[in-house]
Amino acid sequence: MQFNTTLPDDIQQLIASYITNDIESKDFGLLKSWIQSNSENRKYFNQFVYSWIVADSSEKPDYDSNLLWNRIENEIKPDEEHEPRYSIKRNSFILKLRYVAIWLMVIGLTSAVTWFIARPVNFSSKTTEYIVPKGSKSTIKLPDGSVVWLNAGSKLVYADNFDQEERNVYLTGEAYFSVVTNKEKPFKVHTSDLIVRALGTRFNVKAYPEEKTITTTLEEGIIDIQITKENKDYPKKEIKIKPNERLVYFKSKENPGDLEVSRHVEEVKKIQRINDNIKVELDVNTELYTSWKSDKWVIEGLTLKCLAPMLERRYNMKIYFANDGLDQYKFTGILQNETVEQILDVLTYTAPIKYNIVKDSVYLTLDHKLKSNFERIITTRNK
Repeated sequence: MQFNTTLPDDIQQLIASYITNDIESKDFGLLKSWIQSNSENRKYFNQFVYSWIVADSSEKPDYDSNLLWNRIENEIKPDEEHEPRYSIKRNSFILKLRYVAIWLMVIGLTSAVTWFIARPVNFSSKTTEYIVPKGSKSTIKLPDGSVVWLNAGSKLVYADNFDQEERNVYLTGEAYFSVVTNKEKPFKVHTSDLIVRALGTRFNVKAYPEEKTITTTLEEGIIDIQITKENKDYPKKEIKIKPNERLVYFKSKENPGDLEVSRHVEEVKKIQRINDNIKVELDVNTELYTSWKSDKWVIEGLTLKCLAPMLERRYNMKIYFANDGLDQYKFTGILQNETVEQILDVLTYTAPIKYNIVKDSVYLTLDHKLKSNFERIITTRNK
């Protein structure tokens, strides 16, 4: 039996929560949407649950995938149109780990187990976990009074003994932090490769697993950043940054040229390169990296290639480019409560593109007639 070992972490967690009978109503809806999206997802889900049943029983179970799917259908309430903006889970860490570890050993998946055991901290018996699905944002107040804005497709975890001896949070995705000052207890944001340490300050951390960089943008105060990845190419060191500075960490030694990190080169007065994998941008316009949390999202000189994953998370859609080079057109503007259709309409005025929306997918194609008009206008302006 073959299993998909590259499933996103959020899908693995939804399935794990389902089979351990620890899934909330809203998460049922997310799981159902994922299963319904294509036949392969449904097959994988059935195989995963079957493996869990086998692992939990000494005898071969009476397993019927259609009955299982009917159970999913019946457990989704038909009137769940107003879902919570995020889910909060308080679980027994040891019990959860035991269940999920057994299940993952059977199906050959290890990433979720790694997520639990790779964190350099001694957890208490319970943790609090905030999950913000794609298409949503959320604001959280921590036990110490610090406030966190979580962007779409993000997760924040902290132990229930938070602020007793240490202030540690674990971030997957993007968050803006307004930290209460406590010199005796530094506030630490743990990501896959970095730890951001602050005493009292306001800063943004972007650490999506699927992206090639991790970035930290400082608005107020002073923070230091420690590279924690164990690799000969990443010597451990701490780097301090000041207000209006932005640290960019490349996960790979390959320094891709077309990344979100280089979208505002014209705004950067100076770049301090620490090494091949780390650079600090000075005198940046921090609003370009933090306004996602506000009513007005400010975008300047951003290529469609960089903008697309942001829109995908913001509107819970998938964007496809039908033509080479189409993703290199740049966009500047201020978005305020626009629908995805309104944003796409604006894009058609700034780039020679056409769009087609099919369910939760957007297909962008090059409009050759508009392209000729754009090129003619540019030629006229340059004369």
